Amino acid sequence: MRSAIGGLRVVAAAVLVALVTVAPPTFADAGPETAAAASPKNAKADFAAGHVGPRSVRRFKRIWMGASAELEFMGLPSDNDVCALDPASGRPASGDNLYCTAQAGSDFPSRSLTLENAGLCTAAQVASGLCTVDLGGRTKEGLLRGNLRVVGSFDYAVTANLLVGTRVGATFFPYPGHAAVNDGRDLGSRFYGEARGTWVFGANAIGSPGLKPLVFLGGGVASFEGHASSAVAFCPAAQPASAGKPCQVPLDSGPVNVWHTGGPGFATLGFGVRWLATPAIALSLAARVNFSFHPNGWEPGFVPFVPTFGPELAAQYGF
Repeated sequence: MRSAIGGLRVVAAAVLVALVTVAPPTFADAGPETAAAASPKNAKADFAAGHVGPRSVRRFKRIWMGASAELEFMGLPSDNDVCALDPASGRPASGDNLYCTAQAGSDFPSRSLTLENAGLCTAAQVASGLCTVDLGGRTKEGLLRGNLRVVGSFDYAVTANLLVGTRVGATFFPYPGHAAVNDGRDLGSRFYGEARGTWVFGANAIGSPGLKPLVFLGGGVASFEGHASSAVAFCPAAQPASAGKPCQVPLDSGPVNVWHTGGPGFATLGFGVRWLATPAIALSLAARVNFSFHPNGWEPGFVPFVPTFGPELAAQYGF
């Protein structure tokens, strides 16, 4: 009898060992890493609470791709005879470096038809008797709507706070003429390219939910321009050699656009907030200031520069 009972004990022990070995663990007896990985509801709850599961080796998304839009504004100086050109250099005679175009988009005065500039009704031509009114292009100090940018973005999260990336896109409301481009004061293209570094403040800021303040610094290549309307008049038969002789034909007059341009290089600085809505979706809103330069083409330099500013709205998806 004792041998039979002993045998049953051995069989029962073997069965118990087999059950413990084969049966899958439940959440109750599972280790903390297994339980966290097996429960997607827990993962969502952890994210909403700002916690990261113990099994998370990478606490934030590294690669972020998205799109953004930016509208810019710029100041316009007050001046007279802004369309007049220096006869020697062919560049704007005023110190504000403003460029005029006809309504159709061509340069005014024409760089190939010197009579337009010679007969432009500036204050000097009024004093010489060629014109009766000063209509050489006039601007009033104010704020201009500048360019609209629509770009795609790529950023890599170097740390939980630092994003480094690029932005490439298109510029809308561009300057239509050629003179500012030839003088090195405009890119003459819709292309927008920028390299940028962004710092998001807070613990695990790129991976934790909620609003986080940010600051960014960047630079690149783009056109910067805005325009206002003005009236002009010129004597189409002006003879510069016969000073004091009034215009013998009716003055040509009409509206032009006066452009304030900058570029092709620029630096940008921005401040704003970033909202991580889900672990992979981020929205940001920032105010940025741009400093476009240089008046002589691609030479390095920051003075003089044309400042612009405006809001930037962006959305990104993380991988």
